[in-house]
Parts: sequence; C-alpha cells; structure tokens
Amino acid sequence: RMVHTLVLEPERFDALYYVMETGCDLRTKDGKAAWADAELAANGREIIRLCDIADIRAMAAAVNEMPLFSYLKTGCIEHSLFWNDGIYDTRLRSRPDLYTDDFIVDLKTTVSIPDFERSIKNFGYHRQAAMQLDGLHKLTGKHRVFGFLVVETKAPFLTKLISLDQDYLE
Repeated sequence: RMVHTLVLEPERFDALYYVMETGCDLRTKDGKAAWADAELAANGREIIRLCDIADIRAMAAAVNEMPLFSYLKTGCIEHSLFWNDGIYDTRLRSRPDLYTDDFIVDLKTTVSIPDFERSIKNFGYHRQAAMQLDGLHKLTGKHRVFGFLVVETKAPFLTKLISLDQDYLE
C-alpha cells in the first residue's frame, strides 16, 4: 500500500502515513516508549518505521524511473468503474490502479519477478485483469492491453511490465 500510494498518489502519502524520525527496538522499554510517542504524533496515520522507509522510497523511485511509466502515469489513476455484466444484469465494479486509452496497469510488489507468474495464478490476478479489461471495454468500447507493473521488494528493486496473453485471460 505504501509503495502504491507513493507511486500513484504521492500527494496523499503524508496524509496517510507517518514516518518515524528515529529507529526503535520494540523489544525494549525505550523502543516501546518511542513507538507510543510515534502513535501520538501519527494521529491515526499508519506508522512507517525508519528502517523501512528507505526501501519504500527506493521501490517507488525504481517504478518512476521506468521509461514507459512516464507515459502511463498520465492516464486515469485510481478511478472507480461501475457497469452491468450484460449476462445476468449484475452490477459490477472495479478500481484499476491506472489506465490509459491503450493500457490498464496494476502495480504489484513481489519478492521475485521470476516467481510473480505463480502469484498471478495463486491470487487470481488473471481474473482481475480480465474483469477490468471487460469493464473498460463495455464502458468505452476500446480494447486495451493489461499489464502488471512489478517491482521487487529487495535491492536492486528490479521492475518489469508483465502482460497476460489472451489464452491466460480467457
């Protein structure tokens, strides 16, 4: 969520998250006191420990440095879609991370890009992709390509845009 916000809605990051200015060991009395102080200062925002913020910022920077991303981020970001399925007249909804006239992109973090394809199947991401493609086609009449913009959670924070072929989407 933090990388997602920092990449797609950076203007909302400070309103949603509080970054601790110092590190703390939560196993110690001082660390627990520092955490309690952070909870007060956060005022309901989610707390990010100092040891985590560098990686979060590095992942966001890796995505922002992708040449294709400069084009993609000009599209609609976090735009809710509502439509009827056309078969059972069921009201459907979706919220793509971002889309343009040509692409729908879902930002994902992963431990390993080579292992991400297994995650697509395990978590049903291919169904999400098909649903978003169908919904936007129904609403706009345009065919798009769906891609997962994947960033690894460990240095060197590799990135890749992975698209699904039609057989996978069917």
